[in-house]
Amino acid sequence: MNSRIFLFILVIPFVSALQPIIEKLEYNVNYTYEVNKDLEYILQFSGEYMSYPLRVTIDNVTAEARNPLMVVARQPDQLLSWQIPLLVESDSGIKPYNKTSRTLCKDILANVSGYPEVIEENPIVTISTSSIRNIAFSINVDYQRDFYVELSKDYEFTITPSEPRYFFYNFSMNNSKIDDDSNYHTVILEVESSDEVCMTVSIQNASCPVLDLNQDITYRGFYETVNTRGGITIPKFKFPLGFYVVFVAKADDTDCTGKIGVFEPDRLKNIIFRIKPSISYNDYVNAVIATLASIALFYALFGIGFTYWSFKDFIPRRMQYAIEFNPESVPATPTGPGDNASFDETEYDTISEASLDKNSRLYKSELYLSDLARKDPRVLKRKSYLYLYNVLTVALFYGLPVVQLVITYQRVLNETGEQDSCYYNFLCAHPVGVISDFNHVFSNIGYVLFGILFLWITYRRAIQHEDLEFDRQYGIPEHFGLFYSMGVALIMEGVLSGSYHICPNHSNFQFDSSFMYVMAVLCMVKLYQNRHPDINATAYATFGVLALTIVFGL
Repeated sequence: MNSRIFLFILVIPFVSALQPIIEKLEYNVNYTYEVNKDLEYILQFSGEYMSYPLRVTIDNVTAEARNPLMVVARQPDQLLSWQIPLLVESDSGIKPYNKTSRTLCKDILANVSGYPEVIEENPIVTISTSSIRNIAFSINVDYQRDFYVELSKDYEFTITPSEPRYFFYNFSMNNSKIDDDSNYHTVILEVESSDEVCMTVSIQNASCPVLDLNQDITYRGFYETVNTRGGITIPKFKFPLGFYVVFVAKADDTDCTGKIGVFEPDRLKNIIFRIKPSISYNDYVNAVIATLASIALFYALFGIGFTYWSFKDFIPRRMQYAIEFNPESVPATPTGPGDNASFDETEYDTISEASLDKNSRLYKSELYLSDLARKDPRVLKRKSYLYLYNVLTVALFYGLPVVQLVITYQRVLNETGEQDSCYYNFLCAHPVGVISDFNHVFSNIGYVLFGILFLWITYRRAIQHEDLEFDRQYGIPEHFGLFYSMGVALIMEGVLSGSYHICPNHSNFQFDSSFMYVMAVLCMVKLYQNRHPDINATAYATFGVLALTIVFGL
């Protein structure tokens, strides 16, 4: 026997047993029915035509997961199907929901592009099951009247894991409310909630189908996880025809809290959201100019003050000037630059010389800092520059991977739309080009520019300071290497903090704080050296402690 004929004979009894019942129903009326494996309902809804999409709500379903209620909603050009109980996956298990509410996707182009022919989208909802016993259900189909979002207006509603909601925003429809001087139209979605039920917020293109379930919402557009507050910046060039804002509650709070949640049968999420215009092109320019002008003003005031005090009552730092004011500060056994040119830390040739110098200092009526400084200034200078070499090495080997990593983060964010990977500062982030958080990145320019100024000041003092005898006799070595390392640390703080703000999250927060520790430790070392020129931590020990600090910070 032909296999096709055999299959046809097997199917005939099942087809003939199924009794479809066609009902013509109205919008916004509750209807209750019962179905089984031999009974199928084809429900045709109609009523006054409106430009809003239709929403199908099915409740009071007595079906079980092994024999679910199958729902198919058909429109002239769209089809949406799902089953009840709706099974929602989560880290704590699979949760069944016997009430569902789905918005049928609407052809937005028919309203946005001004098509001459408008097709009424009266849906046909087919209800069936494979259960041998009767399954009761109630159904209601009505328009979602708050579907089109206006600029700067609050919208309040509720969702559950089986009752998602989505709305439509059209850039063109709100053109008159956005500044004409914008370089490109950009809006910010702000979401607030009075409870901590975890949910996903998605921004999707204005096309069907709309992915509005937990298992598929992350497959398109931008998305982020929100519990009480969130935000997404949306540029027009990514969604020229507008976009859908989709809200889906999760079955538990694992993705928000990081802890495995428990099953809650009634997970109701209260939401308030609004869409606000972002700043204009002029706002970007004014903010950048104001920041740079403030730094330039400080540069100018510093330059004027520096020049004025350099020529007014300026006395070079020479030994003769200092000795006139403090003749007792000269040690009993001074060592000149030509007396001992070695780099030994000890400046005495014999034990008797050291003993004589010790006694001369002990019996002085008043001790000075020079009495505590016995090392050759050249030794101290060499040790001071070790800080610079160490900080440059750390900056190179720590900074380059950081910059490379955050650039990769930004690229992944732009390509996948996963806002959770860079989730800080979304409510106040303003993008420029591929950088999604330009204002926070640019705000670190002050670190770099003031670090450069600090390095210039140190360099100028270093080339002018040639009197090693002053350091030797008065115990105040300049430690320019340490000053240089402080300037480099200040610049690197700006670089790494800006890198952190390219993709800010909990995992890479140490990028923002690592060189803060370096600056703090270097400042403490310098303060200690101001009164202990001979006794100070070596650069190796200092950066060893910093390495341990970073480990604890991790």
